[in-house]
Amino acid sequence: MGEQLTEDEITKIVWALNNWPISEKLEWELFRESLPALFPEREDIPTRQALHRHHRIYQAFKDRKDVCGKGGKYGDKDPELRDALLERDKLKDENQRLMRQVSILQEQINREAYNTFLGKEKGAPIRKIDRRPTKVGPGMV
Repeated sequence: MGEQLTEDEITKIVWALNNWPISEKLEWELFRESLPALFPEREDIPTRQALHRHHRIYQAFKDRKDVCGKGGKYGDKDPELRDALLERDKLKDENQRLMRQVSILQEQINREAYNTFLGKEKGAPIRKIDRRPTKVGPGMV
C-alpha cells in the first residue's frame, strides 16, 4: 500500500477494527499483521503512521482499543449471553463513532454553506470574530 489509501480501503480497515475480537489485545503491529488477509492483492501493507494519519482509522482504533483486552468483563456469564453483551457493546461503540463522524461532516457542511454565502473559495476557513473588549476612552460612554 505504497500509494494513498482509497476510501474503499479505509472503510474496509475501519470495518476490520470494529470486528476485532474483544478478547484479543489490539496493537498497531498486531492489526497491521492482519491486513494482508483483508487486501490479498496488495504487496505491501501500510505503516502504523500511514494508518494513524487517517482520522476515521485512528478514531476506530482508539475506540476499539478501549474495549479490547477486557474480554473478561463478561467471562463468568453464559456464553450466549456473553456474546450478546459483547455484540451490544460493539454496536454501541460503532454508533458513538458514527455520531462523532456525522457531527464532523455537519460542521464541514456548515462551513461550506457559510463560505458560499460570502462568495469565498471552497474549504476556506471561517474568519475568527474579535471578541476582545473594546477600550473606552475619554468622552466615550
